[in-house]
Amino acid sequence: MKSKFVKYKILLVLFSLLLSTNISFGKEEKPEPPDDFSVTPHIANFGLFKWKMHQHAGISGFIIYYHIGNSEETSEFEILDTVSATDPNLKLENGYHSIFLHVAKGEYSFFITAFNQFGESDPSNIVFQTMGENEVKIHFTTRADTIGFVGEEYKYEARAEASTGAIIKYKMKTGPQGMDIEPNSGKLSWTPKEEGRYLVIIHAYLLLNPKIFFPQDWNIIVKKCKKESIISGTIKYQNGEIVESGIVKIYKKSQQTEPDLYSTIEFTNGVFSKEVDEGIYYLRFDGEKIIPEWYEDVYILAEAKPVQVKCGEEKKVDAVVDKYIPIEYYKISGKVTRESDGAPVPNAPIQFFGRNNQSEENKKSTTTNQEGYYEKTLQGNYNYIVAFPTWGNYLPQFYNKVDNPLDATILELNSNIGHLDFVLKEKPAFPNSITGLVVNEEGYGLSDVSVIAYKVEDKPGFNKGIISRPAVKTDNGGFKFENLIPGNYILMVNTKNTRKIPGYYKSNNSVIRKWKDATKIEVSESGNVRNIIIKVPNLSNQGSGNGVINGIITEGDSYYVDSLLVNKGDPITGAVIFALDQNKIVRNFDFTGGSGRYEMKSLKSGKYTIITDKVGYITNDKEVVLADDNSTVGNNVELYKIHVDVTDFSDKNIFIYPNPVENDLNISVEGMNTKLNMIVYNNLGIMMSYNSFFVNGTKSNFQINLSNLSTGFYYLKIENGLNSGLYPFVISR
Repeated sequence: MKSKFVKYKILLVLFSLLLSTNISFGKEEKPEPPDDFSVTPHIANFGLFKWKMHQHAGISGFIIYYHIGNSEETSEFEILDTVSATDPNLKLENGYHSIFLHVAKGEYSFFITAFNQFGESDPSNIVFQTMGENEVKIHFTTRADTIGFVGEEYKYEARAEASTGAIIKYKMKTGPQGMDIEPNSGKLSWTPKEEGRYLVIIHAYLLLNPKIFFPQDWNIIVKKCKKESIISGTIKYQNGEIVESGIVKIYKKSQQTEPDLYSTIEFTNGVFSKEVDEGIYYLRFDGEKIIPEWYEDVYILAEAKPVQVKCGEEKKVDAVVDKYIPIEYYKISGKVTRESDGAPVPNAPIQFFGRNNQSEENKKSTTTNQEGYYEKTLQGNYNYIVAFPTWGNYLPQFYNKVDNPLDATILELNSNIGHLDFVLKEKPAFPNSITGLVVNEEGYGLSDVSVIAYKVEDKPGFNKGIISRPAVKTDNGGFKFENLIPGNYILMVNTKNTRKIPGYYKSNNSVIRKWKDATKIEVSESGNVRNIIIKVPNLSNQGSGNGVINGIITEGDSYYVDSLLVNKGDPITGAVIFALDQNKIVRNFDFTGGSGRYEMKSLKSGKYTIITDKVGYITNDKEVVLADDNSTVGNNVELYKIHVDVTDFSDKNIFIYPNPVENDLNISVEGMNTKLNMIVYNNLGIMMSYNSFFVNGTKSNFQINLSNLSTGFYYLKIENGLNSGLYPFVISR
C-alpha cells in the first residue's frame, strides 16, 4: 500500500513538472497575428483602423504598417504608428479593436501586427484602400439680431449643422468686451454699456477636428433711443435749382478718430429724410451731377458742420452744392532726337508737370519708342511744363529747347498738342576720377577681385536708372574710375569665385554687407578723389559641415525700366547673398546668375542670418536654421526696388467707357503683358469692388458690372504692383 502511494506521488510530481513546462513554453510565445483587419476612410483625412484579436492577454500593443500604392511585399512597408494596448484612444467593442489615425490623401496598402515582450506577430491580412479628405460642410441655420439697446441684455442662440451629422461646438472669435458664447449650446449673451457698432464673429467647428469650422459674422448696432429721431432737408445748387437726384451719406460720431458710416440714402427732387438714433452726425452729399461735399459747403471732413440730434427730435438741414463738370483728356505728342546727328533717341524719359487754377498738381511721365516718338494722355484744364530730365549721356532740357524751367514754355492743355519735340545735347567729358587700392587684412594688394562704382543720389527716383561702371584694375590691386558724371558714388568689391568676402566700401572699415550703409564718395566735374583703401577680409576657416542653404532671388514688384516691363517674380541677376552666424561672422556667400539661383554649401548646424543685397533694392534680412550638419534649407527671397514716385498707365493705352455709365463699365487695354488689378473706390476712398485680369500684349477688353452700386462719383484704380492709374467716372441711371 505504501509503495502504491509512492508511485502515485511520483506520477503527480511528473505531471506537475510537465504542466509547468507547458505553461512556461506558452508564456514565451509571441502573439498570434490580428485577424479581420480593415481600414475605412473617415472625415478630415482620418481613417478608422479596425481588427480582431483571438488572444488578448499579454499583448503590449500593435504596429500599423503602410505602403504608398498597392503592394503585397511586406518588406516594402513602413511603420505608420505604434499603438500601446493602454492608449486611451484605442477602443475595444464586440471583440474588435479600433482607433482613428490621420493619413494623407492617396492610395495605400496597410497591415497590422501585435507584439508583446517576446516579439512581434506575423502580419495580418493586407488592406488596399484609397484615403482622402471627405469634404465636410458646416452651415448656420440661425441668424442674429443686428439691433441692441444700451442697458438691455442682447441674446442669440446660434445653431449650425454639419453635412455629415458630426457634433458641432461653438467659440467666440471676435466680440465686444463682456460677450461670450457657450461651447455646447451656442447661447450668446451680452449687455451693452454704450451705443455704437460692434462686430461679432463666432465659429461653429467639428468636435472631432476643430480645424474644420465655418464662421458667422454680423454687426450689432446699439442704440440709445427706442423712439427714433429724424434728420431731413432739401438739397439745391448754388443758383437755387433743385438737385434732381443723388445720395446722402450720414456718418455718426464715435469714440474713434473718424466717424462711422451710419446710413446711405437716395433722394429725388432735392428732398431727403432718415430716422436716426440720438447722437452727433455728419452729412455728405454726392450724385451724378454733384461735386461731392460735406455739410455745410466744405470738401473735407475736418471742416464739416456737425448735426446734433436727441431722442424723438426732428432736425432740418438745407444744403447747397456745386454742379459736377466732366473731366476732359487730351494728348501731347512729339519726337526726341540727338543734336549732333539728328538720330532718334529711344527709351528717353519725358516728364509732365501740371498745375490747375486751384493749385492742384499733376505729375506724369512716359518714354519714347524705338523711333524716338512719345505720346501721353493728360487731364485737361491744367497748365503743363514738359521736360526731358537728366538721363544717359544727355543734358536735361525743357520745352521749347531751354535748359532753365523759368524759361520753359507753359502749355495750356485744352486740346491735343502735337510736334512737341526735343533736340538733346550730349554731355561733355569730365576730367575727374576715383583711384584707390584693394587690400587684404594684412594690407597687401589684391588683383583677383573687381571694383564697381554705382552712382546714387539721395533724392526721389534716383534708383530708376542706377549708373554703374567697372574700374580699370592693375596687377597690384589698384583701381581707377575716370570721366564720371558728377554726383555721389558707392564702391563695391566683387570677389566671386574666391574665398574673399565681397561688400561695399566703408571708410576706415572692412567691406560691409549693405549698400545703403556704404560711404558715399562725392565726385565733382573736375575733382580727383584719391587714396581710397578698400579692405577685404577672408572667410573664416571654421570647421565646415555639409549643410546647404539655397534658393531663388526674384523681383517683388512689377515696374518699367527703359519702357520694358519687369514683372513680379522675374529672377534677379547679380544679387549677393551672405550667411552670417550668431556672432555676425560671414560663413559663406554667393552671387545670383541669370536664373536668380544661389547656393551656399559647407555650413554647420545652427541659426544663420541670410542677407540678400543688390544696389537699388531694399536689403532683405531673414533667419534660417540648419537643424544638423547635413541639412538642406530652401530660402527664396523677393527683393523690392526702392520706389519714390509711381507712374501711371495713361501711356499704355488704357481707356474706360462709357462715362457716365449705367451698369457695365468697359475697359480697353493695349500694348501690355501683365496681370492688372482693377479696384473701384467711391469718392471717400472706400473700396467697392476688386477684380483681376490678365492682358497678353494685344488689345484686350474687360467689363465690370456696377449694377449693385448707387448713382454717384467713383474712381477706377488700375495697378500691377508699381505702376498704377486712377480713372474717375460717374454712375448715372
